[in-house]
Amino acid sequence: MNIYILISILALSYTFFYIFNKILLNKYTVREILVNSYILSSIIVIFLFYNDLVSSIKKIDANFIYLIALALSMVIGNSLLTYGCDLNYNFGLIEGIAMGMYVPLVAIISYFYFNDKLTISNFIGLLLIGIGVILASK
Repeated sequence: MNIYILISILALSYTFFYIFNKILLNKYTVREILVNSYILSSIIVIFLFYNDLVSSIKKIDANFIYLIALALSMVIGNSLLTYGCDLNYNFGLIEGIAMGMYVPLVAIISYFYFNDKLTISNFIGLLLIGIGVILASK
């Protein structure tokens, strides 16, 4: 998949996440949204990827702890995002500041632990993101 298509779809996904949460928060609590969306997501994933579920069960080993950690981080992250949508605060600022912190962290972790490239130009961009986060939070 082309990287720009991936980025565009991801941005749309984030946007729809916000829109759907704001609409749902008029009728449901944060916890009700989370419970129902995870149950429905589980059903959809099992239906679409049943064969992968069966084959992955055969591979359970010590690395399964990373799947548990990933699931936990997804639940925590989506819970906080949904809670943030319920606040009387500009969610764009919340999300912008969080992303401004997330992007440099992931880039640095990727560079040091996963040997991904990080050019001087990338590093300068990360510094500018950091400055932007400071300005956006004021």
